Amino acid sequence: MSKLFIEETNKTPEIDFNLEKGVLSISGVSVPENAHDFYFPTI
Repeated sequence: MSKLFIEETNKTPEIDFNLEKGVLSISGVSVPENAHDFYFPTI
């Protein structure tokens, strides 16, 4: 995986992960129903 983009919702933040550039950006509200499932793709 070199890039991951998840659009922001009213309960989850926007995630823009670019492995090639070494940049992870998380912005917005973070109150997902299952935090493990939501954030797992980033780890």
